[in-house]
Amino acid sequence: MNNFAATLTESQRRRAQMHAIKAALYGCIPELMLSSSAVIITYIALLNGSDMFSMLSSSLCGIAYVLLLIPLAGINDLLGLKLSVRIAGRIAFGAYTLMALAPFFGDAAPYMVIIGAFIFSMTNPLYLNAWYPILDDILLPQERILFFSRMRFLYMGLSAAVFSFLGLIMGRKPPVWFFQLIMMLTAVTFFGRS
Repeated sequence: MNNFAATLTESQRRRAQMHAIKAALYGCIPELMLSSSAVIITYIALLNGSDMFSMLSSSLCGIAYVLLLIPLAGINDLLGLKLSVRIAGRIAFGAYTLMALAPFFGDAAPYMVIIGAFIFSMTNPLYLNAWYPILDDILLPQERILFFSRMRFLYMGLSAAVFSFLGLIMGRKPPVWFFQLIMMLTAVTFFGRS
């Protein structure tokens, strides 16, 4: 185990831990939007995408984790942890921007959403492979349980609040521009993830 965390003062560790929690919170909405909510599914349906695309969109993150966690670890070693996080965030920003711009592609709009979702899903393993090792540098063993429980509680609380709010304001027949706005706002969150 790395002893770097032991060389930091308590205030340095707490500040770094708060940054890590904020990074997780910035990343929770895009990830859950794709894998665990009806937002992307509804967006694809509004763009006249097939049911197959709707179902495929919710499975892409899981498929990417299974296929890419191990191979992308080599890229993480090559790039370094911090650069991997930054690159994953920039690519994810582009992927969500592509999804937001999908209606401008006419009949190809559902394909653009799936391509964007696929690209975003490929960035998750790159980010995840870097995020956990970074935590080793800021957490002492006795801090891990409190850190992860606090982080997960905030992660789930924020995502529940955001998706409940979106459900309340979208109404019965939300327009396509509403989903485009959600996608663009989500894209911006990737800068906070870094």
